[in-house]
Amino acid sequence: MYKVSVIIPVYNVEKYIEACLDSVLSQSYHNYEIICVDDCGQDKSMDIVRAKQSCLPDKIRIIESEENVGLGGARDKGIKYASGDYITFLDSDDYIREDYIETYIREAKKENADVIYGSYIRDINGKKVDCRSDGKEELSEWIDVSACTKFYKREFLLKNNLDFRGIRIYEDELFMYKLLLKSPVISRIDYSGYYYILNTESITKGKITDRSNLFLEYVENIRRFVLEYSREIEQSDILKYCLASGLTANLLYNGQKSG
Repeated sequence: MYKVSVIIPVYNVEKYIEACLDSVLSQSYHNYEIICVDDCGQDKSMDIVRAKQSCLPDKIRIIESEENVGLGGARDKGIKYASGDYITFLDSDDYIREDYIETYIREAKKENADVIYGSYIRDINGKKVDCRSDGKEELSEWIDVSACTKFYKREFLLKNNLDFRGIRIYEDELFMYKLLLKSPVISRIDYSGYYYILNTESITKGKITDRSNLFLEYVENIRRFVLEYSREIEQSDILKYCLASGLTANLLYNGQKSG
């Protein structure tokens, strides 16, 4: 049986973390480990995690941090300590269906894919909307850049030195582009088992008057990516389009909310 590492960065989510952990602990597939990365929040999130871990030390592992490193840095720590054949990321304010891991692993056994990806359900104050695509979009893997809702073969990530480079915001996008440039074997499943809660207190959704710094940080991350992958970008029209589209969308979203 394949082992799965579920990596959960934890930061100021005391309202959500118990439901998040319980959704993993209720899985129909049992060969998994939960890696909770303490990202040095100020609430009681980690107290809840430690209480769970004290009862289930064989299932839950806690990785301590000395300082807040953001979602990308926390996920990188999780990758470092993961021991599963496959890795999946679960944000600590979200949760998953009880057949989530089983469904993905069933596909992994069938296709031996490097990446398996599905869809998600948006949960807004208890109102659930299935955001499943019909799978007919050309190059849909370049469009769906969320790091969640996917399983990654750990060997593939390590072999290709794939991580989030410690990026704090909008970290999923560049991670996925780097991964896709390595030509992984990808398998898509027609399944929505990841529940995404619209958390209005998150960094990217929070009520910040001046969001210009978020856009400038995003631009700097793009600049570094372009310098590192200039040759690949020159040869890929789809990547050029994705980068231009991302910059435009980010400017429109954060620019209109800047002082």
